[in-house]
Amino acid sequence: MNELNNFSSHELQDLIKHAPRPRDLRSTIRYFIRSIHGLPEVMKCDIRQIKVYVGRAGATSTHLRQRWKVRFENDEFAQAPSTHAMVVAQAPTHRIQEHSWESVALRFVTTLNRNDALCCANAIVGSSGRFPETDDSVLYLVAKRKQGPIGNGARVDRVDKSIRELLEDNKIPDGVARDAYLVANPQEAATLQLMGPSWWSEGDGELCKQRNCVTPALPSSRGYCGWHR
Repeated sequence: MNELNNFSSHELQDLIKHAPRPRDLRSTIRYFIRSIHGLPEVMKCDIRQIKVYVGRAGATSTHLRQRWKVRFENDEFAQAPSTHAMVVAQAPTHRIQEHSWESVALRFVTTLNRNDALCCANAIVGSSGRFPETDDSVLYLVAKRKQGPIGNGARVDRVDKSIRELLEDNKIPDGVARDAYLVANPQEAATLQLMGPSWWSEGDGELCKQRNCVTPALPSSRGYCGWHR
């Protein structure tokens, strides 16, 4: 982020151009979780030392630069040992607005935060103000390495508690709620029964046979997902 001024408008527009276009909110949340899990390699620190800010901007280099500069000029981020930013996804502005992506994401993160179930140090869904007059918007994150000790990783029982709360929230789709399992510390992911490869799949494979379940079926599970097998 301290090199933001070195990037031309063309280079920032190229970031937007190559950002994935997920088909729905659930896929978008997966992109964010995967991006956060990749940050330790980039930032050379433990995932539990990273604080992330999730935001939205119009899909132009001008909008993106303006939002990133405002975030970086915030004292908390400017004084961090390291700060990075990335465009995670892009989507039609009307879809984000009509389907309340921001409010659902806020409820998702707030529940995980309340139960101390985040894999990273902290996550904030920022208020991005009114929607831009652009056909598309980008969804981005700014990540900072926090000062102080590493902290504790997410415990599976706390993730479980978060999922139960999210499933009771009628504004959170069931599939989105269950994907909270993906926030578990990557080193612990192998111990989770539900963390099959299809949880990461972006394909259009068969869905679980359980009624009203929107999770992809696992291979060799007789048509059921990891949740219902």
